[in-house]
Amino acid sequence: MSKEAGFDGTINYLINMQVPAGKFGSQANAILATISGTPADENSMIPLALNLTGSYNSPKISLAGGNSIETLLTNALKSRVSNESEKIQDMATEQFKIAQDSMKQTVQQKASAIQDSVLKEAEKRIGNTQNKAVDDAKNLLKGLLKPKPQPVKPDTTAVKDN
Repeated sequence: MSKEAGFDGTINYLINMQVPAGKFGSQANAILATISGTPADENSMIPLALNLTGSYNSPKISLAGGNSIETLLTNALKSRVSNESEKIQDMATEQFKIAQDSMKQTVQQKASAIQDSVLKEAEKRIGNTQNKAVDDAKNLLKGLLKPKPQPVKPDTTAVKDN
């Protein structure tokens, strides 16, 4: 509390108080809860700064700036905006990750399908090549294992008639 009183009867006081939220009433607490985004606890202390000016015979009371309820509300509003911004950013990041995972899964499925197709075609070609090689080998072996025709020798035991 800062004081200033003049000899002419003028006063200029700055009064800083901590007031329980329950003393403000339900409407003020509802407004505070709306701005801050959290329910006001009746035992929460709210800073309140008042100016007491005028004279001893005619005092004037007004809200003061600085560390007062205005600052509290401003800070609460900034905090809420920051929290909402973070929530929106987190939601956007989560949605992006979901979309990214979905795309990865789709690409993996397509790649897997293509890989299976290529493997089947390769196995088919390998099988055809192996069958052809086996057939060629069989034909070659048949040619080697067949007895070659022997030249016919004339029969020398036959009797000649002269």
